Amino acid sequence: MAWQVNVPLNLLVDNLYQPRQEEDPEHIRELAESIKAEGLLQVPAGRLLHPDTRNWMPLDEALEMAGVKPVEVTEETWRYLFQKGVTVQLAFGHSRAKAIRTLRAESCWNHDGMPVNILDMDDQSMFRAAITENLARKDLTPIEEAAAMQRAREELGMTSEAVGALFGVSDSAVRGKVRLLNLPENFKTSLAAGKMSEGAAREVLAVLDMPENVAKQNPIQEALNAAAEGSITAEKLRDTVGRVLSWGGDILDMSKAEWKWDQPFEGENIRSAQCKGCPLMFQHDKKTFCTDRVCFIAKERAVRLAYLEKASAVSGVPIFSKDDSSEAAAHPSYDMGSQFGYDFKVTERIIQSRCENLRLVYDHYNNDGHSQKPEYVDGFPAAKILCQKRNGFCTCMKAKQEGVEIEPGEDGVTEEQLKAARLEIMERKRRYGQVNNDLRERAVLALTDAMLEDRAEVWKLIANRVGIYPGSKDNAAKQWRQMIAEKVFDNNVFSITWESQPQKYLDTVNQFLREAAGLPGFDFTFAEEEDEPAAETAPQGKTLIEVFAEEEAEE
Repeated sequence: MAWQVNVPLNLLVDNLYQPRQEEDPEHIRELAESIKAEGLLQVPAGRLLHPDTRNWMPLDEALEMAGVKPVEVTEETWRYLFQKGVTVQLAFGHSRAKAIRTLRAESCWNHDGMPVNILDMDDQSMFRAAITENLARKDLTPIEEAAAMQRAREELGMTSEAVGALFGVSDSAVRGKVRLLNLPENFKTSLAAGKMSEGAAREVLAVLDMPENVAKQNPIQEALNAAAEGSITAEKLRDTVGRVLSWGGDILDMSKAEWKWDQPFEGENIRSAQCKGCPLMFQHDKKTFCTDRVCFIAKERAVRLAYLEKASAVSGVPIFSKDDSSEAAAHPSYDMGSQFGYDFKVTERIIQSRCENLRLVYDHYNNDGHSQKPEYVDGFPAAKILCQKRNGFCTCMKAKQEGVEIEPGEDGVTEEQLKAARLEIMERKRRYGQVNNDLRERAVLALTDAMLEDRAEVWKLIANRVGIYPGSKDNAAKQWRQMIAEKVFDNNVFSITWESQPQKYLDTVNQFLREAAGLPGFDFTFAEEEDEPAAETAPQGKTLIEVFAEEEAEE
């Protein structure tokens, strides 16, 4: 049954499930003008509400109150019901009702009420009508949609799948949309106003789900503030958070964990027996992170120690350190391969010697087994054998470097062999030192003779060593010597410039020549009324420049 009834404006009640929380005044104004010009083109629908309970009042019950049958319903029937306190709850058409109230206030609507199609509609029907109407207009904000979906699930008992079918989205999209209601009010306001995108809002939720010590970091806080203002995209917010997470520190990527998340642990610094379900873990951009570095490192060490214990049982090589062997694994001075120039045969011989200084370390760089070098234990690609003595103290390594052979016996290398090898190394170094010192003396004499012979190549070599690089210029020995002298002079008399007073400059030059070079210096005097000095031994009236010119002519 359905009747179109002219309902007084004061008896119209909004739909309880109306999702739109705010009306656009401009839209109401435009709608009022349209109704004023063309009339009400689409009649809203609604249902009756009981005068006492304000709940849905079926039409059969209303007609029974009026004492009429369906075929006997007239306008008087509705006036009677309205006088008894029955009201009409709109299923849709709220904007039209507000537009007509506006026209009525402006004396542009000549009716007492608004026509409404009265139907029998339960709560779910009212909800569907309100949602369908608003979705058709496409003017619901994400927050309004989320609130409507939540009410449908909580108040009407609808499943996420049923709600999704009504909104035209998946059930997972419904759950994701409802989560928007968990946003702080400033983000809700920004999202409702269209300043912030729905994608950015989801990224904000992901950040708010993180542990506080992560979310409170300055770059993330700055990005959140920008999101609230609508000045950052979802992608930029995600990138900013990802960059902070990639810094490491106390935030650890669980994809690098060398154990299963449900593996039980116990011991010192183990704060959570299993990683699975730990509240200090969180997800971001499909990655899982841990914020308890102490617990993470403790579990990592426990796993690596257990791994090395198995490798030690197979190889017979003791473990380097039960605390942490990663430093030794990465240090080149412990590594046999790098010390022996990656001569694998030598490395194999030392390992076979079962030297008492051999130790096992965990090399996480090779846990995938990409390296097949002999210092890795068979079946344990991350178990690396090295010498616990650094290259400066390892007899095996020094023997290899000096060419001293050490042949292991059935019981490996004995202490007597190592002692003999050390003596041989010392003797070789002594002999090598004598030979090398003799070679040095001969080379120095050869250079000295070449300097005395004024060989231009040697003076060029010396000039280059003191920082003179005149390119490919081919100079005579005298020119090279002069450039060297200029370099030495300039490097020592650097604090006095050409613009200094002549007497001050002369004093500095003489100090350098006499104290540093052992030369007599210059005995010049300066005439009081002249800018140029005169030589004491020169004829009266000759200047320093004239003296220099005469000396150059004599040479």
